[in-house]
Amino acid sequence: MTSFILLLVLSIQELFKPTEEHVLVIRLLVKHLHAFSNSFKPEPVSPSAHSHTASPLAEFKRIVIPRFVQQKLYVFLQHCFGHWPLDASFRAVLEMWLSYLQPWRYAPEKPLLSTESQPRSVSEKWAPFIQENLLMYTKLFVGFLNRALRTDLVSPKNALMVFRVAKIFAQPNLAEMIQKGEQLFLETDLVVPPRQHRLFVSPSFGGSFLSSRTPNITDVSFKVKSHVYSLEGQDFQYKQMFGPEVRNLVLRLAQQICQAQQTAKSISDHSIEATASQSFLSWFRFGPSDLNGSYTGNDLDEIGQDNIKKTDEYLEKALEYLCQIFRVQLPLCSQESLFGMKHGIHKVHGYKVKTVLSTFSPFHNHCKLIGNIT
Repeated sequence: MTSFILLLVLSIQELFKPTEEHVLVIRLLVKHLHAFSNSFKPEPVSPSAHSHTASPLAEFKRIVIPRFVQQKLYVFLQHCFGHWPLDASFRAVLEMWLSYLQPWRYAPEKPLLSTESQPRSVSEKWAPFIQENLLMYTKLFVGFLNRALRTDLVSPKNALMVFRVAKIFAQPNLAEMIQKGEQLFLETDLVVPPRQHRLFVSPSFGGSFLSSRTPNITDVSFKVKSHVYSLEGQDFQYKQMFGPEVRNLVLRLAQQICQAQQTAKSISDHSIEATASQSFLSWFRFGPSDLNGSYTGNDLDEIGQDNIKKTDEYLEKALEYLCQIFRVQLPLCSQESLFGMKHGIHKVHGYKVKTVLSTFSPFHNHCKLIGNIT
């Protein structure tokens, strides 16, 4: 009976398909909750007061997100990351996720930009939020990497999503605070034996991140562990965002970005050549049907030169941000270009189109145009 109920629950989860409107409403809720929570101001305490207990409203502002929103939103985002179609409509989910990750955007006190218009540094005051929402930053980032590796990055809309995520995570001091949160989670407990992790209580179940049963453990480390174990269970094997496995995923994505840039350039170059050729032949009143079936038109008009330029810009900045976040060197895309010059640019571009875009139907005709590639 238990297994039947479990299968029923899993089937319901599989059938659940939220709409973009559903996601937009949740994003609006997240924004308002961040603004509400950040409107908290410590109340002045009277000298004669014997208690420092916060008012009910102040307490509600403090707990509303961790107790009533965090777990449900995490499960919802996990579902969307795993089941949403690999197309541009995922942007709605992405922006909702990024809104949750940036409570400082909705704080009443917003630091001014520097005179050099540099990105704002994320203040250390947000370290507790980042630590107590660690999986929202790290595990979902890995989920996004896995999605990005399966999408067509030549599409400007998909390139924009990679750019948006890289830009947000590249905010000064954010990566350092995430890394600090990981270190706190991986910190060995010297006071509490491993099995006592079972005492960690999730706020969503009416408890507190801090348990009175473990007064000697470091408060901050305990909060991070509580967050992770309450969302993923005691047997969860944490994958470090700044560990070697995820770094390899980032390097794979960087290589794919380079390939997409090469492909976009190939498409752009051929589009210009085909347009010029068609214009020249029109002087002799030749049409596409007069050229023995050879390709003269531009069936990539739906992409357009402007969009190809946007794709290149988004991917270039995304690559720069990713290398900044993970402190890796830029991929040697320039060496690929030299390789193309040495071995024939059409052959290299054709290879790129074949390997990167053969699974994306809008570019099948372009693959045929390049010719057979051995």
